[in-house]
Amino acid sequence: MKKSGFSLLELIVCVGILAVLSAFVMGQFSKSMNSARNANCLANMRALALGFLNCKGNTWLRAGPMVFYNTEMGTAEYQLRPGWLGWYSPSGEYTASLNPMDFEQMGTYYPVGNKEEQKKRLRCLDFGGASKMCAMWNAMKHSQSAYLCPLHVKAVEHQSGGSLRPMWSYVLNGWFMWEPDETPLKNKATAVNDTNGRKGTPNYRPNDMVMCFAELQMSPLKLSRNAPPAIVPAVSAEYSLANDGILQYKGDQAGFISAAGEADALTDGGEIIGFNHTVGNKKVAHVVFLDGHAEQISLPEDAQIENLRDLTAWLCEGLCFTQEGNLFRKDEYDE
Repeated sequence: MKKSGFSLLELIVCVGILAVLSAFVMGQFSKSMNSARNANCLANMRALALGFLNCKGNTWLRAGPMVFYNTEMGTAEYQLRPGWLGWYSPSGEYTASLNPMDFEQMGTYYPVGNKEEQKKRLRCLDFGGASKMCAMWNAMKHSQSAYLCPLHVKAVEHQSGGSLRPMWSYVLNGWFMWEPDETPLKNKATAVNDTNGRKGTPNYRPNDMVMCFAELQMSPLKLSRNAPPAIVPAVSAEYSLANDGILQYKGDQAGFISAAGEADALTDGGEIIGFNHTVGNKKVAHVVFLDGHAEQISLPEDAQIENLRDLTAWLCEGLCFTQEGNLFRKDEYDE
């Protein structure tokens, strides 16, 4: 009498087929999730750029705190007031102050499950907007998620062992009343010079050439194959001046030193835009411009840190660049 059922070989074949199908489905699901996160991040950046654009009065919102001058000493000092993000006060209440002890440098992260701490640090967002209190927060419809890239949330969870959450993921071009020795940027998209805005100061660059927001690197970035090894460190779960909401592309460290008396390593030599996202088999950086259009910039295979610092400066100052193979270079009109 013939026995019914499957042989061992048949079961192994079935399991193998199921494993292959599962791997294919999971791969497609992972790609779909990655595309969704990329789209979410780009949508957030467009919203921030449009909100930033709509909040301007006679001048743009500041990237960092306002500057005042000590007339007796003749030196410039930083006054702790809101930029596009506010400063975090341990009390949770914001009042303009000249005393650094009244403020933390920025409330980047908060402990998971600590609602009181989250509420205090939320003041960084809802008091953003220079002299126009809550301007950006209102433009973002009071949505904290509009300030967050989903990949950043995952990166901080991983780096902190699930104990911390980020408050924001984006940094504003430090050229907006933060980087020293520059004229504050005005909206002069129509007041370009005889080369259609390709020459002259960033003050005369059209809106579609001046980068508004970017991300910093969220996980370590290894560079490069044909140059001495280098690693661009991530904005870690531990406090970092690099994630203060300001893209300090000149590397002046913004005049701040950590509590331990050490300069932040990520500001040494100039911060770079973050190549955090994956499209196909390439790492890309998300950036958005003053006219609200966003771009994905591919990381060259043989990228070098100085090359990426140059690119970041060109984007911040509204200079044209061309990507040729494994290099970024200035557009010929800006040489």
